[in-house]
Order: sequence, then structure tokens, then C-alpha cells
Amino acid sequence: MLRAPSPQGIHARPAARIVEAARRYEAETVLAVGTSTARAKDLLDVLALAATGGVEVRVEASGRDADAAVAALVTLFDVMAAGG
Repeated sequence: MLRAPSPQGIHARPAARIVEAARRYEAETVLAVGTSTARAKDLLDVLALAATGGVEVRVEASGRDADAAVAALVTLFDVMAAGG
């Protein structure tokens, strides 16, 4: 389980970074907040999650490089949480 970066959450800039990271992989990657899901490669989907700061975000992936895709997103969330 990851947390949306605080305090602004996933707004345009972090969403663009998420999409950029997800597009590096062939895996189908999905972010989930509560019962809402978003394709991690689609900017509008990620923004539509409306993930506010600190909310729990689940990352799921399927496909050939799914583990690498999830690891990359976990690392990105850690970097964003640290202010980077």
C-alpha cells in the first residue's frame, strides 16, 4: 500500500510523473483508491482518482514486466513522498 504524496495529493505534476514511469513498461498497471481505479498510463484516469494527500493507493500490474513496473511506481511514490 502506498500513500498519495502530501499535502496536495496526486495533482497534475505527480500524475504526469506516474504516467511517464508506467509507460516505460509493457505491463498493464492500475492504481486504485477505495473502489476507484485508474490505468496508470492514462493521465486523465490518474487525475480522476482525485487522490488527496496521504490517502492509500494500491498498485497492481499484470503482464511480462509487471514486477518491475510495480517496483518503479513504489520507488517513485517514495521519492515524491520525500519531496522529490
